[in-house]
Parts: sequence; C-alpha cells; structure tokens
Amino acid sequence: DFIVIVFVFVGLNLDESLQVLGVDRESPKRDISKAYRKLAGKWHPDRFRSQEEKESAEKKFLQIAAA
Repeated sequence: DFIVIVFVFVGLNLDESLQVLGVDRESPKRDISKAYRKLAGKWHPDRFRSQEEKESAEKKFLQIAAA
C-alpha cells in the first residue's frame, strides 16, 4: 500500500525517473538497479540525525523510491 501511495504522490514519468536515478534510457537494468540502491542508501532518512535533515532526506528518498 505504501509504494502505491508514493507513486501517486510523486507521479514521475519515465524520463523524470531516469533523471532522478542519474541514468539514461539505454542503461541496462543492472545499472538502473545499482543506481537505485546507491541513492536509496545515501538518502535513507535513518542516516540523518537532525529533524530538518531527516525531512529533506525523506523527500529525496520518496523521489528515488518512486523512480
């Protein structure tokens, strides 16, 4: 249920999703998955201490998850 809400909330199209992940249309699935895992780990809200940083990271993390 949570993932469905994220997709509706963020509403990224394919080009926007690829841009968020830093890959292009010709990238192999392996590279897209690798980019996702790297960014999701970097921007996971649990990695940040202050509430302001957590909120900022959560927004970015939701974009990455929707991509």
